Order: sequence, then C-alpha cells, then structure tokens
Amino acid sequence: MVAKIPHMKKSLALLLTIVLSFFGCNRSTKNMENTTDRPIGAKRQPIDTTYFFIRRILNASPREVALKLGNPDQQLAISRDCVIENPAGTCVQGTYQHEKYFVEYSRNKLKWIEIERFKPFDEDVIQRLGFQNLTPTFSGKQVISWRGQKFKGNASNGPLLSIPGIIEISVSKS
Repeated sequence: MVAKIPHMKKSLALLLTIVLSFFGCNRSTKNMENTTDRPIGAKRQPIDTTYFFIRRILNASPREVALKLGNPDQQLAISRDCVIENPAGTCVQGTYQHEKYFVEYSRNKLKWIEIERFKPFDEDVIQRLGFQNLTPTFSGKQVISWRGQKFKGNASNGPLLSIPGIIEISVSKS
C-alpha cells in the first residue's frame, strides 16, 4: 500500500498541471483577443456623428423631419419640377435651416435630400452621414451624390444606397 501512494501523488500532480495549463491558456487567449495593431499610446480617431441623423429622417414624414431640422424656411410647396418620378407628376418640396437642406417628399415621405455647404467636402462624406463607404453615383467639383437602387437611372457605378425608396442623397460644396 505504501508503494501506491507515490504513484497517486504523481497522477494527482499531472492532473493538476493539465487543469492549470488549460485554464491558464484560456486566460491568455482572451487577453490576446483584446489586443490591437495600434502602437501603444496611439489614440483612436473620433468618429464625427454630427450628420448621422440624416439616415434617420430618410422615409420620414414632414412632421418627423421638422423634429430634427426645425420648421421649414417657408411652407412646403407642391411642385411639378420633381426629382421623384411618380404617377401624379407632383411632389412636395421645401428647405430647412436657411436653405442648408433641400428636400423632396413623395406620398408624405422624404425621398430626396441635398445638403448645402457641407464641410469637409470629399467622397468620404457618405460615411459622415452614417452609411458605409459607397462609390458616388456622381462626383463633381461642387456636388457629390449617391442614388438608391430603384432610381439609379443611367448610373453604372455602385454599390447604391440600400434604403428602400430613397432616390438620392446629394451634398454640395457651396
């Protein structure tokens, strides 16, 4: 019986080593998952979310838009000069915040918006509006725009905006 005790001690020590190694590995793996490729002390660039509300007002009613942008500069007006093509041939248009935002509604929902005097003016603007990085449908010196899938017209580049029913988001420099 005395001979069996040292053998049990060895087995117990081996089992204890295996268990501790297993739990020790899990902790170091978890720590590895939290590491980044950033140099130590490097700060993350803050994400400018100032214009993320634009995404939330798309397909919104004039009343919901007014909650975000304030009252329109003038009373919303029915127009036949519409970006939106619809069977009635009319739409409702308006501007907000001293003509910083030009909007067009169809069936009481915001379907087109142009943001004036946007800074910084570059093709990354779509990300500052809360969308993934998309190739513009049109890009010029003064205007950049992204169209929705249903209304892409003759635009061949993409991907297009993925919000159903949205015609276009445009941003202008001046």
